[in-house]
Amino acid sequence: MTSRSLYGENADEMAALCVVMKWLKESQYPLPGGARVISFENRFLDATGSRYRSGKAIVAVSIPGDEERYHLAEIQICHKGFERDIERSRKSQGMSRENYKIIRAYEERYNDGAWPIDVYNKYKQTRTLSAKIHDEASNNNGIRGAIMRPLIKVFQRVRLDALRSSHPQPGEGYDI
Repeated sequence: MTSRSLYGENADEMAALCVVMKWLKESQYPLPGGARVISFENRFLDATGSRYRSGKAIVAVSIPGDEERYHLAEIQICHKGFERDIERSRKSQGMSRENYKIIRAYEERYNDGAWPIDVYNKYKQTRTLSAKIHDEASNNNGIRGAIMRPLIKVFQRVRLDALRSSHPQPGEGYDI
């Protein structure tokens, strides 16, 4: 699967991108090349267990000459300041990206609940530190769920108003 990131500078941009991605998924609006957004998670509103915040879309791109098969691509919507702050905090606290791989591996391996106590303690310590880093970065960059919810509602309303209008004016809603 191909993976790419879109970066925004502020909460307004994050909200707008998330609303557009959600609309593309729900409407099945055709993208160039027959691509379609088939899944979208707004983790700005509902952060992951470690409180990481982003938007994640899965896009199916048709393979030319084979209408039965698709290539899947992941598009992650990220906030530049949030990512920068996370990286800075990780380095200052001696954490690496490997810690996140450890968290995921533990969750996959021990998802039945039978955790060895030493493994669970390491997992809990790493996840708690990750959550603290993510919360701090969310607060510093204004992308907590409580801030994002009203912004997303505003962008949804603007988009709906533009779609209802038979002739939206330039700059109204979204040009899709």
